[in-house]
Amino acid sequence: MSQPETKSPREPMPNPNNRVVELPKPRARHQVKRSLSELTSPAGLSRHNHPLRHHPSYGHDNDRGLLDVQAPLQTRHSISLFRPAGVASVMSPDLSRRPSLSAKKDDVGEAETKYARDARLQLEQEKASIRADVLKQSLGHLATFSTDTSNQLDLTYYAVLEKMSTLQNTVTAMKGLAEGLRDLCDGFDNDSRALESDTVSQLAALGRFEEHESKISSLQDRVRQGRARMQSLTDRVDVVRERIEGWERADRDWQGKTRKRLIKIKVGIKYNTI
Repeated sequence: MSQPETKSPREPMPNPNNRVVELPKPRARHQVKRSLSELTSPAGLSRHNHPLRHHPSYGHDNDRGLLDVQAPLQTRHSISLFRPAGVASVMSPDLSRRPSLSAKKDDVGEAETKYARDARLQLEQEKASIRADVLKQSLGHLATFSTDTSNQLDLTYYAVLEKMSTLQNTVTAMKGLAEGLRDLCDGFDNDSRALESDTVSQLAALGRFEEHESKISSLQDRVRQGRARMQSLTDRVDVVRERIEGWERADRDWQGKTRKRLIKIKVGIKYNTI
């Protein structure tokens, strides 16, 4: 009776679960109970093809264990040649129990892999939910800030328009007053000249110099008073003009500052939006 060839262990392959599993070394009494039928049975072959044997640490770190396993296999082969059929039949329950243990180990490994995959998926879902909440909060804050800034810009714009309209009305009123004063001064000058010419002509015609001189002196006094009044009005017009020019300069400065503030606000809005 020829001894069957023993299968050499396959080369180590990476385990998808990335877990290092140390295989226990076979005991002496199990070495005696093995037979040739166990080695050639599908259960024995599946035990050799177990995924734990393809782990990288199994091939590098447990070389001594592989040698120890191969040595007992050869011992079992030699013992099974002289083992009676009755002894092999008595020890068959242990052989039927081993494939079920390997199947349970495979099920446990698959369950652990599925549990790790589910845990990783749940962690990714929680991270995605947290990121979505943060983005929603950021969008809400940005919308609130944009609304407040728009309202502030609208209020500032309306205030500027109101002040501009008030200033335009004031300038228009001052312009009308200046034109009225100029017309009054021109009319007064014309009336004064006409009165003076009439007085001179009457004096030359009448020849009464004393009365006419007194009238002329009174008229001259009135003319001087009118000129003084006109000068005071002119001074008041100059004061009003200087005040208006000061208001215009202040308004231009205020408009420049307001324009700069609006530009800064727009730049801030664009920066926050980006």
